[in-house]
Amino acid sequence: MNIRKMLYILGLGVFAFSVSATAQTAAEENLPGESAIEEAETKQAAVEPSSDAVPMSIPQAAEKLIREEVDFLGAFEVEDLETGDVHQLSLDHVTEEVTTVSEDEYAVHSVFLDKDGKPRDVNVHILKVGANDYEIVDAVFVEDEAAPEPEG
Repeated sequence: MNIRKMLYILGLGVFAFSVSATAQTAAEENLPGESAIEEAETKQAAVEPSSDAVPMSIPQAAEKLIREEVDFLGAFEVEDLETGDVHQLSLDHVTEEVTTVSEDEYAVHSVFLDKDGKPRDVNVHILKVGANDYEIVDAVFVEDEAAPEPEG
């Protein structure tokens, strides 16, 4: 074999090793490659809501938030404004009754059960914080909220 051919083959081997080592280093250092770019695009598509996504209704949003809180805390807590007692409640159902409190705040009538199984009507106040995002800002027993302000 002549020397030129040997150098050519040796050069191809070094080049192949270099490409392989570069790819391995990029993978170890999380440098963007084709798979990393594809993965990032997939994650971005999952984060961005699609334009054909059906918007959640206000009662649906309230129910979702209440269930998340119950899952996290084990109960939905509502303070009795008259006595200061905090009641641990479980959700029975969310009604379709929604009252607009302000431009982005809504009171959603919901029925909860107390520890004795007695139904309690609660207005759960939710605030719109994004296109389809809400957060609970207050929860008041209906009888407390409906009570007239004391005159004085």
